[in-house]
Formats: sequence, C-alpha cells, structure tokens
Amino acid sequence: MSDKILLEARGVEKSFGHIKVIRGLDLKVREGETVCIIGPSGGGKSTFLRCVNFLEKIDRGALLFKGQLVGYSKHGSILRDWNEHEAASYRVKVGMVFQHFNLYNNMTAGANVAIGPRVVNGESQGKAMERAKILLEKVGLIEKINSYPSQLSGGQQQRVAIARALAMEPEIMLFDEATSALDPELVGEVLQVMKDLATEGMTMLVVTHEIGFARQVGDTLIFMDQGVVAEKGDPKEMISNPKCQRTKEFLSTVL
Repeated sequence: MSDKILLEARGVEKSFGHIKVIRGLDLKVREGETVCIIGPSGGGKSTFLRCVNFLEKIDRGALLFKGQLVGYSKHGSILRDWNEHEAASYRVKVGMVFQHFNLYNNMTAGANVAIGPRVVNGESQGKAMERAKILLEKVGLIEKINSYPSQLSGGQQQRVAIARALAMEPEIMLFDEATSALDPELVGEVLQVMKDLATEGMTMLVVTHEIGFARQVGDTLIFMDQGVVAEKGDPKEMISNPKCQRTKEFLSTVL
C-alpha cells in the first residue's frame, strides 16, 4: 500500500430536498488500500459512493481524485462544471459494482464484460472478447462465457459484474453492498474475488455488512452514521474495541 492519496473527501455534503444525507464527510483513500465502510441503513454510505463515481453531484465541500477536483475543471481562477465527456472519462477510472447486478439480459457473460471496452474505448470485438476471457477466468467463470444472465446464479452474475467493471482497467473499485442481494451460500464466492483483488493491490472502497470481510481484508474501517464518519481505525481493533458508543451499538446488532 502506497502513502499516495488517490481519493480524498473534504467536508462533503449532499442533500435530497430538505433531507441532508451527507453532513461534512472527510475521508482519504491511499493507493492500494482497502477501506471498508459500515453503518446503519440511511447513514449516507451508498450516496457517498455514488458521489465518488459522479453519479450524484455533491452540494458542498470537495472530492479530489489524484489531487484533481471531481466534477469541475479549472480555467485560470474559474471553475467550470464537467461536460458529459469529462464525466465519462472520469468514470472509466472508477469501477463500481452495485447491489443489483445490472447485467444486460440479452447478452452473454462474455459480451457483458466486453461491451465497455468496445463502446467506450472503441476496441475491436476480438480484442474486447480476449480481455473478457481473461477477466472471466480471473473471477472463476470462464466456462460461463457463453451463458446468459438468466442461466447464472446470483453469485455468478455478481462476479460477471465485477469482471465487467475491471474490463475498463479502473484505478479504484467501489463496491456498494455487493453481496447483500445474494443468498447466504453464494456470498463467499463473491467475497473471495474481492479478497483476491485486495491481495493484488487494487484500491477499493467497500460498503458492506460483511464484518468478517472487513476485519480480514480491510486496511481501514469506517463507521458512518447520519452522514458523517463517526469512527475510523484499524478494522481488527475497531471491531474488538470500538471507542464510539454508536459504533458499539451497531456492532452489537450485527456480530
């Protein structure tokens, strides 16, 4: 893990109407670090990931990726909102895996993985499919390359979704409750892929209820509640001996 900061949030705020979901959030993610975020539903975790991926625009504060503002380009002393091309170019660097798989049901697993490089990067069908084969092998699904989503289990579909995100060669991977829609017996196969990515040095920001995964794989654990970072620290220490009363209460309900 590097000391270099890849992603930084400074006083980030986000509201939907009169409801303030994120209230001045500060966070740093280093290159090669796995940061796990836990906390109760409605605490702003998923919204924060969507802001990082620029699917939502923050109201106040700043998000910086490799030291550059997310959402704005600087022209002298003037900040200008990103256009669609600038936003799309940024999202290529930030892979995101959602709770629901969002695969194209009319495409095979291989075609689902290949579509991003083909459409966004203009790769040839042959080159994109070769990449898809490598990535499906990586997630243990090469034998399913010609299968459609309806022919795959939930765990297999989520692994295809991970391969699809990796196909764009992102610099950071965001996981938004990637296992919460799965049957319990399928959770392990997805977590194993995520563990392998962490071992390989992929920078990851993971919203999860899998406390065991956070303890074993995470470099940093964040407890997020009511739109702020209520506590952060070493996962093993924080899970064993949380300092914040709200963290204690939350962990007592999930452990």
